[in-house]
Amino acid sequence: MDAAFGMEYLHSKNIVYFDLKCDNLLVDVFSFGISMWEILTGEEPYANMHCGAIIGGIVKNSLRPPIPERCDSEWKNLMEQCWSPDPDIRPSLTEITNRFRAMSNELQARYLAIRRDR
Repeated sequence: MDAAFGMEYLHSKNIVYFDLKCDNLLVDVFSFGISMWEILTGEEPYANMHCGAIIGGIVKNSLRPPIPERCDSEWKNLMEQCWSPDPDIRPSLTEITNRFRAMSNELQARYLAIRRDR
């Protein structure tokens, strides 16, 4: 979430930062979706694939890592939109940060409701 906030700020100042890690988030939202997958799974995407297959999948815009069943539906939807084959569907960093804020607020509300019900 903080990475999205930081990138949103930099973009609002027309600053392009090219070395934000989860191995180089770069500036496109596609890469942000892959980073979301890495945060979710703790794994390296495409770790068991040959470099040629990875490059081919990237060129064809068809390579996406598998999403675990345990993934929250809002996280999954945002991640899939970020790496949509259609760049027009990919959310802006402002939309990403707004959705992270909403997810965070929802989690906090659930937590408070659970504590209240005890």
